[in-house]
Amino acid sequence: MRRVGLLGTLVWDRYVPPGGRTPVERWGGLAYSLAAFAAACPPGWEGVPLIQIGYDLWDEALSFLRRLPNLRLGPGLRRPLVPNNRVALRYTGPAERVERLTGGVPPWSFDALAPLLGPLDALYVNFIAGWELDLPTLEAVRGVFRGPVYGDLHSLLLGCAEDGTRVPRTMDQPERWVACFDVVQANTHEWARLGFAEDPLQAARRAVTYGPRLALVTRGADGAWVVERGGATYEVPAPTPPPAPDPTGCGDVWGSTFFFAWLAGVPPRQAAAWAHAAAGAKLAHAGADDLVPVLRRALSPYLEAL
Repeated sequence: MRRVGLLGTLVWDRYVPPGGRTPVERWGGLAYSLAAFAAACPPGWEGVPLIQIGYDLWDEALSFLRRLPNLRLGPGLRRPLVPNNRVALRYTGPAERVERLTGGVPPWSFDALAPLLGPLDALYVNFIAGWELDLPTLEAVRGVFRGPVYGDLHSLLLGCAEDGTRVPRTMDQPERWVACFDVVQANTHEWARLGFAEDPLQAARRAVTYGPRLALVTRGADGAWVVERGGATYEVPAPTPPPAPDPTGCGDVWGSTFFFAWLAGVPPRQAAAWAHAAAGAKLAHAGADDLVPVLRRALSPYLEAL
């Protein structure tokens, strides 16, 4: 049995999909990563969610999580006495959007998280709120946890205006952040904001000098770059997107699929192809509900080859 911790935030999203007119409300944030794990999970593996859920959506969140296969629900689920995080999304282009965040789910403390790490073989961290772990806590986790750690930095590079609107921000001491991960993921805009270099590919190449084994640059419809420690770089094209895509959650699906393929021994270039297949299937499917069978169908040729 291999157990993978999945740390992030479940968010209740309200948005109008690109090209749509009617607002929809559904689970987002880590929900997409969990669905991708459930779809890509090799036999004999299970995911262990590490999530703090606000009291107002606790029952609804448990109902959603219980519908996902291959997850072990337990003490990694916490209920702080605060409202759950909610995000209102407004798309301004095919993949561009404005987000407004409300809710008060707090960061993890090391004392709360440390006892949960012992049974885990690997740890996936997706910064959905952006403050799930602060740097001292992350460094403390890295100091005691010996398994592979994946970091999706997306919302770590977003701050909040007074009204909750998400705004880009740069990072202090980015070399210390990336040093905590074996694999680190960000898109082209985020890599440029990390501060290593204005060019995202050069930034990723600089990042692996601080310790990560892999740096991943996601590029939407243009595919991805995979940078290995030691200098090897691969460009992996993405499949043609569907005619009416819903990009919400695609980066989350992409990253978790890549990580679990890589953990299963798939080489990085091929793991990126897995991730493209899963993200492409997500583009054609709205939301995280009923997403697992969609992703399984897309990944079935890869899973059969393991």
